[in-house]
Amino acid sequence: MTFIINNVIFNKISNLKMKQLVQILGYKIIITPFLKSETNLVFNWRNSTDYQNLCSCRKYSVSYSEFVEEIKNDFLHDRHEQYIIKKKTKLLPIGTIFSYNYNKIQKNIFITTFIDTAYRNSIYGAESHILMLYQLFQRFDICKIYADVYIFNIHSINTLLNGGYLIESVFKKQNSDFVICRFYITKDIFYKKFKVFIENYKILPF
Repeated sequence: MTFIINNVIFNKISNLKMKQLVQILGYKIIITPFLKSETNLVFNWRNSTDYQNLCSCRKYSVSYSEFVEEIKNDFLHDRHEQYIIKKKTKLLPIGTIFSYNYNKIQKNIFITTFIDTAYRNSIYGAESHILMLYQLFQRFDICKIYADVYIFNIHSINTLLNGGYLIESVFKKQNSDFVICRFYITKDIFYKKFKVFIENYKILPF
């Protein structure tokens, strides 16, 4: 069952019930938990052609009520945490980032990042991604983080490679013509590459 606690959408059976809700502050970006009041914002992103092309296997639009059920089912199924990406100046929302498929035995997890088109050619996407990696490695027993990217998404592929990710495999999803590149980064690689960069990052109660 999905609950609204402190106006935050999350899955009762996820690790959020065991962890304090947090916000993560970077240099130019802050990521905050996905609030119920932000549902319409995420709904509009989810229905955008851009989001469907780059971040989702759902290549169709839904109504608002259908989206509410969809997000509830996502949290019941495999969604772990979801945040809204905001510019620190005026807390302007510019995207969303979420983790899913947390495997406690193998100590790995997947993440997906979406940045609104108007802010994509900037450092915001890269920093929000680093913030998410940082808080996941800090707060959970995770050794490896994966990111799946469509092979035509050259911008994201370059960002991941520049960010220390390694490519694990290239494959087609079942019953799909879309080719996906699967990247990963380990905890050791992350801290070696970003040790100085993340020194001033802050994980604060939300």
